[in-house]
Amino acid sequence: MARRFWLGIAALQVLALGLLYFTWPPVVLTLLVPEDEAQAWQPLIQSFEAKHPKTKIRLTTTKNLGGYLSKQLKEGSCLPQGSPDLVYIDVIWVPEFAVRGCLQDLSGRFGTEMRSQFNTQSVKDGEYYGKSYRVPLRSDMGMLYYRSDLLSQAGYQKPPQTFTDLMKISQTLKQKKLVEWGFLWQGDQYEGKIATFVEILAGHGGYWIDDETRQVGLDQPEALQAIQFLRSTLKSKVSPTSVLTYSEAESLTQFRAGKSMFLRHWPRAKFFLANDKTVKSVPMQLQSQDHPGGPCNGSWGLGIAKKTHHSDQAWRAIQFFSSEQAQRQFTQATQFIPSHKAVLKQESLEVQQAIAKAIDRPRIPEYDQASEILQAALSQALNPDTTDQAVEKIMRKATAETYQLLNPPS
Repeated sequence: MARRFWLGIAALQVLALGLLYFTWPPVVLTLLVPEDEAQAWQPLIQSFEAKHPKTKIRLTTTKNLGGYLSKQLKEGSCLPQGSPDLVYIDVIWVPEFAVRGCLQDLSGRFGTEMRSQFNTQSVKDGEYYGKSYRVPLRSDMGMLYYRSDLLSQAGYQKPPQTFTDLMKISQTLKQKKLVEWGFLWQGDQYEGKIATFVEILAGHGGYWIDDETRQVGLDQPEALQAIQFLRSTLKSKVSPTSVLTYSEAESLTQFRAGKSMFLRHWPRAKFFLANDKTVKSVPMQLQSQDHPGGPCNGSWGLGIAKKTHHSDQAWRAIQFFSSEQAQRQFTQATQFIPSHKAVLKQESLEVQQAIAKAIDRPRIPEYDQASEILQAALSQALNPDTTDQAVEKIMRKATAETYQLLNPPS
């Protein structure tokens, strides 16, 4: 009798727990992404929610011109409420977010087996002082787009490998009136200008900031040569002066209109250029003399906000979104370069090799301020009315300001 009584009680408890499970509201995770990626994220979120019905993801979007997404995250990520649970973050912000305590240390979750699934560079991009704060989602790097049908008319069979060749091809095609411009890039005063400059700087053998010594190289001969190259594209009309107001959007619009031979952009541009079969692309790694160039590293990944109350659910979401199947689906929809090794095999060998040679912007917590100093300096230095002598003065001033930022008096 007593046994049947306690069995009945146990059955009622199981029933009550079952009812509680099915009636308890699901956990809602928030995720902020650039608005032009929303369409690619929606089917992934639907698939995740179908597999994990007790976890929902509320997707919010914002324009990301000038790194606005990261600035919005920085304003909210350390607050108890209002910040996304899942933090979709660009490589340049990992050190600052880690130092500010905005992100959880994922080292205990992101183990050796899982780490081995991604290319080494992308894993490193999410680390800061030996701790992991971000799981790779996509590799991203500067690309050089070109019109393959016009190359032979300029006397070349392959895209340029040097700055000199890029200028020669551009000038030849302009003289033949086959294009209006030779080379389009991002010159507005925002982060896109920095990415462009980092690639030109590397190709001339220069450096911006040494992460280890915190020395600044913006006034060195190599840096000045890089600036003079960009100035020469304007003086020779290989690039329009209006390029100094271009972001990714404006430069891509002009290139799609058939007005230029070359375009410096990101892998995302392939999505918008897919219908033009004459357009090809290679990693942006132009060089000068013996200095190997490289594309700017712009990888992205997912972290977990320090203030979230749903760490376990957020980790399950990251595991899903970074999986081989999800990355394959995401990169097909966006034309981004995947970080997952199995999916990365679909890219050309040249792209795979370029990831390892990608040029990092300084991995420092003070990156935002350092970038603003350089943005302002480049805007002055690239102004056509600025003299060569003034360029040196501008860059010496930027060097001093950056050094003071990184090495304040004790």
